[in-house]
Amino acid sequence: MAIDAQLFLQRLSTKILSSEKVDMDQDLRMIQAWDSLSAVSFLAMVDVEFGSTINPLELKGAQTVRDLYELACEGADG
Repeated sequence: MAIDAQLFLQRLSTKILSSEKVDMDQDLRMIQAWDSLSAVSFLAMVDVEFGSTINPLELKGAQTVRDLYELACEGADG
């Protein structure tokens, strides 16, 4: 299932990253607010907001915001 990309970015920004603006190609290491707590919050947010279940081990491999988006879309398929 495809998740609306703009909605995803908006939710990620406001609910996880303290309203820090992000784009799909942004490196997660360059986002000051992205840390292990944000990663756990992200897993919960995509579950609640988009009905998407992501394996935490897969999340460890994410390097960009686009990677997070793709994981969320894949998790929504199952």
